[in-house]
Amino acid sequence: MDNKSTNSFERIPKVGEKLHFFDDGKVSDSRHYFAIVTHVLTKDQVKNLYFDTNTVCEVLGVAPGSITNLVEAWEHNKKECMGLYAEDTDVFIGCSIPEYDDHIIWFVREKWGGWFSIELHSNWQAGRLDVNGKIYQRMIDEGYTYSERI
Repeated sequence: MDNKSTNSFERIPKVGEKLHFFDDGKVSDSRHYFAIVTHVLTKDQVKNLYFDTNTVCEVLGVAPGSITNLVEAWEHNKKECMGLYAEDTDVFIGCSIPEYDDHIIWFVREKWGGWFSIELHSNWQAGRLDVNGKIYQRMIDEGYTYSERI
């Protein structure tokens, strides 16, 4: 799949891009972080990613070993947050957000075509990725300021 928007979907970002991230999807200066895209992977590619399955199962409140890959973790998040995530996702986007979390934060499509992260290594990893800068611009237009612009 190319990096252009399809239908009403927000575009797929490129590895290395610096984007805005809003913790819990709440648009405010105190919830604003910068994310660097580290991965853009298909479902088949993420099935082979290693992560600590015991920690993930504990965080998600499921039996040890019942979630063994990122696709299964996404499916679990979809069931827990009905109405947020799209039925399918074209890619998984991994981002480094060092001021927010030490782990890679993984994003999938949400039902409005944007990107929302899934909880994987902690219950505090949910948030909105602003790939077009529109959410950040709305924050600025509404009177918030931030010292660094992308």
